[in-house]
Amino acid sequence: MLTNKFKPTVAELREIYTDLVSPVLSDWSEGWEKVSKAIGHYGMYQEAAAMESFDEVTREVVKRLGFQNICLSENIVADRARFAEIYQDIQRRKRIELNVGSALSNLREMVQNRLAELAQKGQKTIEPEKEKTNLASIACVPSQAIK
Repeated sequence: MLTNKFKPTVAELREIYTDLVSPVLSDWSEGWEKVSKAIGHYGMYQEAAAMESFDEVTREVVKRLGFQNICLSENIVADRARFAEIYQDIQRRKRIELNVGSALSNLREMVQNRLAELAQKGQKTIEPEKEKTNLASIACVPSQAIK
């Protein structure tokens, strides 16, 4: 950022902020390695213990795929590919939630501050809309009634 010719955009600043405050996210291959080791260590029948050994993202992926389905799979290459896709999607969603979540909390705080300022000044915050004349009912009046 120090070597850029132009000022960073708001989106770029949010991306940098997310990188700074987000926990270090592991790679999908690390998650898959944990799953492989858990299958070897716990086996198919100790699913609860195996699930406790996973981090949050890996646990979510394994829930979606099914621990026993992975254990009994005959096409481990396809399962690994699906694991990678789901893992990356969950990580992407978590990064977006973190990025947007920080913006929403700031927005919520700004709105609450503004409402408090308006209340102190004695102004109404939002006035209900007055009933509008129904133009459709006026247009449907027979021409004889107009004369």
